[in-house]
Amino acid sequence: WITSIAPLKNEAAVEDDRPSGRPPKTAEVSSDLKKIRVEGLGYLDKIGFQRDSFANITALVEGLKKSDLFSEETKLDLSPQPQLNGYYRSFLITLVLEEPIAL
Repeated sequence: WITSIAPLKNEAAVEDDRPSGRPPKTAEVSSDLKKIRVEGLGYLDKIGFQRDSFANITALVEGLKKSDLFSEETKLDLSPQPQLNGYYRSFLITLVLEEPIAL
């Protein structure tokens, strides 16, 4: 299940004299859409338990990378272990478009 889809701003870090541990300033690079954040979950009875569920989510990401629409930079950002008696596994994917969409 896809629970959220959101565009990500194209930003680049700007070097500054901030002490470490503080986030760097960012500058917007372009108004084109290049990245999309996708949040979702898979029910364990459908995608498998423990290692199988992670392997299936990883296979989804690898399949997206092979698509003509998304680049090799597409990545799985997060897929925590399900809770002890949990029934789903959540995931967070950053899709990187092969060709930016002008906004």
